[in-house]
This record gives sequence, C-alpha cells and structure tokens, in this order.
Amino acid sequence: MFHPSRLHWESARHPSWEKGYDLFLRGFGRFVREVAPRALLVLVRWGKKVAETERLLRDEGIASRVHWIEPVPNRTLLRWIRASDAVADQFWLGTFGGITPKALGCARPVL
Repeated sequence: MFHPSRLHWESARHPSWEKGYDLFLRGFGRFVREVAPRALLVLVRWGKKVAETERLLRDEGIASRVHWIEPVPNRTLLRWIRASDAVADQFWLGTFGGITPKALGCARPVL
C-alpha cells in the first residue's frame, strides 16, 4: 500500500487542510493486526504531522510495517504508485486530491 499524500491530520477536524489520515492509519493498523500481518505501507515524510504520525504508528503497533521515503519527483512518484497494490488518498474532505488521478492512470485501486 502506498500513501504518498502530505501528512495533515488532527483529531479536531480542520476543514481547510484536514485530510483525515489518522483514520486511514488506524484502519491500516487494524488490517495488519486482523487480516494481513505482513502488509507494508509506504509513507512520504512530508507534511505538518510527521512526528505525530510516527507516534500514532508506534501506538498502533505497526511502525515496523511502514517504510518511509522522502518526497520524490513526479516520475519517481509514478514508479512507486505502479509498484503498489493500492494507493491511499485523503479520508476526510468530500473530494479526492491530486494522487487519485495519478493512481487511476497507473491502473491502481485507490482508497
């Protein structure tokens, strides 16, 4: 699973930049614990909540199931998307971000 979007989230949802990634990360934690203990998530070290995301991953017990990469150029981003089984975009706003069209263009399912 690849989740390349910037890590902007908080428990008190902020409508102008909130993306709800904590919802996805908690769901991925449950997926690892209950369904696929060997699942791997690739995250990009980008956004306002990187440290909080690292803490959440530890709290969920899935830090070892996450591989971090630094922000990459678009061509490299597309390679990561094509190498993934699925791509996660945003989970709070009622729209999709710029990642969804790229993933769909690479024939990858999007959460």
